[in-house]
Amino acid sequence: MANHAVLACVEECCRRVMNNQIPFGGKVVILLGDFQQTCPVVRRGTKADVLNVSISQCNIWPSFQIARLTTPIRNAADPDFASYVDSIGEGEGPRINLSFLTHTTNIEDVIGFVYNRDVLNKPITCLRRCILAPTNAQVDVYNSAVLDLLPSTSRQYYAADSLEEHDEVM
Repeated sequence: MANHAVLACVEECCRRVMNNQIPFGGKVVILLGDFQQTCPVVRRGTKADVLNVSISQCNIWPSFQIARLTTPIRNAADPDFASYVDSIGEGEGPRINLSFLTHTTNIEDVIGFVYNRDVLNKPITCLRRCILAPTNAQVDVYNSAVLDLLPSTSRQYYAADSLEEHDEVM
């Protein structure tokens, strides 16, 4: 699901290109998506903040006609499985007992398990391992801790989000 600012930007661009004030410049716009999929990202946002930036909150949203997919296409050969997947997306589905798994809240235990000395001594093996974290702040903590375990010095490379004009490059 996109941030409503994206939809507003597309709408404004269409009006400018068509040189009129009709929504989307009078062009037919078809949006496809699944509201049970990834929500817009709001840095340090609450659930309410995320909902407030969804495309359904855009001022032009009421003018859309909503059509719902009723026939499963991807799992058409297995309607029971398609129904099961849909129920999970709606917050239902089975409860799975994971108590048999070892768990920890200690960052050193996690890093030691995923990136032990043998793995760090063979950098190619690092490509097959990762630690998933729900926030960028946690990712930064894990990255910093793993980098501290490496014998070499780390370097930072910065990306640019704009291009220099052609005349300036030469």
